Amino acid sequence: MVLTIGMIVKNEEKWLDKCLSAIKPILDHVDSELIITDTGSTDRTVEIARKYTNNVLHFDWINDFSAARNYGLKKAHGKWFMMIDADEIFQSCNGIIHFFNSEEYTKYNSATFIIRNLHESNSSKGSDFVARRMSKICPDTVFNGVIHEHLSAFIPPVKNLEDIAFHYGYVYDQEQQRIKKFERNYDLLMKKYEACKDENPMIYAEIYDNFATGFKQKEADEFLKMGIDWCEKHEHPLLVLMYCKKARHLLFEKQNKEALEICEKYLRLGKKIRPDRLFSDIEIYAIMATVFYRIKDYSKNIDTLVTVLKYYDDIRSNVLNTPDKMYGAVSLASNYNYISYVGQFLDSCISSGKYEKAAEYISTLPIGEYPEDRETYLMVIALEAELIEKVGVQYIEIFGRQLDDFGKKELIKRTKYFSDVAKTRPESEMLQLSMMLKNNIRNMILNDNKESARKYLDEYSEMMPEDSEISDIRKLLEDK
Repeated sequence: MVLTIGMIVKNEEKWLDKCLSAIKPILDHVDSELIITDTGSTDRTVEIARKYTNNVLHFDWINDFSAARNYGLKKAHGKWFMMIDADEIFQSCNGIIHFFNSEEYTKYNSATFIIRNLHESNSSKGSDFVARRMSKICPDTVFNGVIHEHLSAFIPPVKNLEDIAFHYGYVYDQEQQRIKKFERNYDLLMKKYEACKDENPMIYAEIYDNFATGFKQKEADEFLKMGIDWCEKHEHPLLVLMYCKKARHLLFEKQNKEALEICEKYLRLGKKIRPDRLFSDIEIYAIMATVFYRIKDYSKNIDTLVTVLKYYDDIRSNVLNTPDKMYGAVSLASNYNYISYVGQFLDSCISSGKYEKAAEYISTLPIGEYPEDRETYLMVIALEAELIEKVGVQYIEIFGRQLDDFGKKELIKRTKYFSDVAKTRPESEMLQLSMMLKNNIRNMILNDNKESARKYLDEYSEMMPEDSEISDIRKLLEDK
């Protein structure tokens, strides 16, 4: 057997069925098994679990997450082990399936996927972190840590997979749920703190996160300061994570000057801590760009955003795969924010009159390769339409290459060349645009994309009802 997927659960009926349904493609298409260890559920958790596997174990809870994980791990038959929680729901498992079925897994000892922490059940936005959740099973493979447990045998070479699991553990139906989880984690974390505070600075970050999500920011700040002091004293690489957390909090508190000071302090770190460009850099530059945009310093915002977007490219192409990626959570620089930074760049360029720079640079960006929410996507299209008014009609086709069919239609609709402004434009310019759009529709027909061609032709017909070529194009469409 290639893969064992292991879980521990307790009263997880809210999310468990969705979680298991999402990983069923792995169970169906990879030589694999699912082992679920229940630690004392009193709801329908066990019933739901048995719909997906016969390997449902029972373990008495002893306030130790690793002990519960290891109980299931000992029963594993796979060459590899994958850990997942019941409140984590994959959006796609295609990368994981390909990793094992292509036998690419034989070239690696460990693998990661992306966990996105959500705070609203109806949102896809949150903070991403690279989850060290998959590894080859060796004789010394065990889970360590009473809380925030991890696999001990996570060793290079490591494959970073792009599959994303949405984590709903911070989405609460009632305030009492949040308080109960905070109190449970607090007790376990403080025991861990007493045991390793002088040797493991990650405990300061973990306690900070627990206090922050428990809305106890004063206590959170105290532990983050202790963590920063410890890392500065020992010149520990984890300082980059501490600075990211500090700068991000200051930004959210609208302490712009203080946030920039922490970012600049980060960028001045010595080679021992920050030897070269790091994965965490993108979060720092994203924070700086947000501050500059907020205070309307458009020139610095534009320059910083060029850096941010370059980091996106390097991370996506795996050029920037530094060790800090394993413990750093990015929020402002998550993939879903890419389109927001494109819009921010456009707005800053338009506001400062840098039209040509905006048009030329935007034309090079892989906008369609990143996720987007519809509202931000439409905002970017509106800004592109505004920019076209400044730089010329030729950019309709250039920008359109980056957009899906919906986006192309919106760009045409929002560009004013076909409406009130058309009367003030030179006839030659209107003719150029008209020819360009009709050629695009013909190409769609020739490529058998009839549905899109029909939509664009109908839209064009409304805008230019007197164009004699419309009937010929429509006949070509119907005859195809």
